[in-house]
Amino acid sequence: FCKAGADPTLEDHNQRIPLAGAVVANNIGFMRILLSLDRTLIKRTFQAALIAVDL
Repeated sequence: FCKAGADPTLEDHNQRIPLAGAVVANNIGFMRILLSLDRTLIKRTFQAALIAVDL
């Protein structure tokens, strides 16, 4: 999707980025892909970690 122009930093209606969804789904492979495409997502990982803690 990123090769087609998708932006992995865009938030959904709940203000979550795709990385947060990957954390909630425990999808480690997708987390690795997202982080390899955009290293700035690491700065936003804190939000995803908080979501995981709430589960």
